Amino acid sequence: MAKFEIVFYQKADGSKPVKDFLLSLDTKMRAKMFLTIDILRENGHDLRESYSKSLGDGIFELRAKVGSALNL
Repeated sequence: MAKFEIVFYQKADGSKPVKDFLLSLDTKMRAKMFLTIDILRENGHDLRESYSKSLGDGIFELRAKVGSALNL
């Protein structure tokens, strides 16, 4: 399976809310989120819970838990 390309949303004013959010996290949580994003890149549409959850209408949230180890 080819890796997915991860593209972060950019507003008309050039700001990147997701980048700002990730940079606001503490070091440990930021590392978990970047690892989870990499898992998304590897698995694409096949990524399921506990890493993602459907919000309906084809929209999924990416999830990482505070205080837990990632299960690879």
